[in-house]
Amino acid sequence: MRCNDQAINRQEAWHLYQPKPSNTHKPTNGTEDECRVERHDTPDNVEKESDNVSSAPVGNQLPQAKRIQLESVEAFKDVLACGQPVIIEGVNLGSCIDTWDAEYLKERLGAQRPVIVHSSSSVHMDFQKKNFSYVKQPFGEFVERAGRGEHVYLRAVSSDQPLKSSTSLKADFPEIAGDFGLPPEMQFAAENEHSSVLRISGEVTMWLHYDVMANILCQIRGSKSIVLFPTSDIHRLGFPPGETTSTLSPLTDRKTMARTSPMEAVLLPGDLLFIPPCWPHVTAPNGPNMSVAVNVFFRSLINGYSAGKDVYGNRDLEMYQNGRREIEKIAKAIHDDTKEDATAWKEALGGAIERRIMLSDSTKGAKEANRIVKSAEGLPRDIGQFYLDRLAEEVRQLS
Repeated sequence: MRCNDQAINRQEAWHLYQPKPSNTHKPTNGTEDECRVERHDTPDNVEKESDNVSSAPVGNQLPQAKRIQLESVEAFKDVLACGQPVIIEGVNLGSCIDTWDAEYLKERLGAQRPVIVHSSSSVHMDFQKKNFSYVKQPFGEFVERAGRGEHVYLRAVSSDQPLKSSTSLKADFPEIAGDFGLPPEMQFAAENEHSSVLRISGEVTMWLHYDVMANILCQIRGSKSIVLFPTSDIHRLGFPPGETTSTLSPLTDRKTMARTSPMEAVLLPGDLLFIPPCWPHVTAPNGPNMSVAVNVFFRSLINGYSAGKDVYGNRDLEMYQNGRREIEKIAKAIHDDTKEDATAWKEALGGAIERRIMLSDSTKGAKEANRIVKSAEGLPRDIGQFYLDRLAEEVRQLS
């Protein structure tokens, strides 16, 4: 897997890793693949073709994520430097691939072990609308429901301090932790792990969201499809200010899909999907069978993360938190302007933030806008732009 100069410029990134020059090792898939995602130019006013759209991923209609094999630790660092989703196949995850069926999991974890699961009457779980309930039930009963294809989902949390600590497979499920392990080529992810999350589900489509931590989704049993959107699509995906979950259900909305540049990753048992930071994605089942996966979140930036607790790996970066405070100051600065003048200021300031333009200090709101632009320095180009796009849109939407 190899990046070219027209892809994301990583020289501005403060990564923990330092990718070696491009002639250091061979591409892991034997080709000079470019890792780039073009920004979609479809106009915003594209019409919705139909409200009756299948809930299943659109399959071959979408570009498919590349499949690669890793040959070395450095090859995985190349994947990280590319900043593009890829499916990694042909790795050894341990005995879990052969053993983690329903009966084994019930035997090892205990059929009467209490778990709290998401349960819904709809295949589409919606975090914003909360069309699901949290149900406490025995693990064995949950697994049976998942095996029947019911709309249930377990996202493991810390057994000791679920509101304060992130989950760890070793700490929270020691009975099965020895069955699973990342391959040695992913040493970087293991050394910088934030959490390792056990996920078990029936026939459930999860809500559109993004994670701030890089992560690897390891499919153990069953199959699922993940539709991923590049960071440049963020302004088209209905994320409310300050939220990492969307109000949209893109798999049932042709308008959203037509306006964006999604790709699809179809995971089979033993497949690993690398999901870069801040790539919005939605997960859907391939059939009614139970899915079992382990999601490993890890830190890929040397700094920029927000201070404080981050239990789920989705606490927005510090630049976004600070940027939203700058926007509050901009709102006060234009509060007494006429509607026409305020609209003009909002568009000018939003455009400067989006395009990384430094304004004269004499311009209204310029100091705040300039601080927002400067806060993206030192971050990977795509991640910094992701947050600048979010903040620019929030300036434009000021009331």
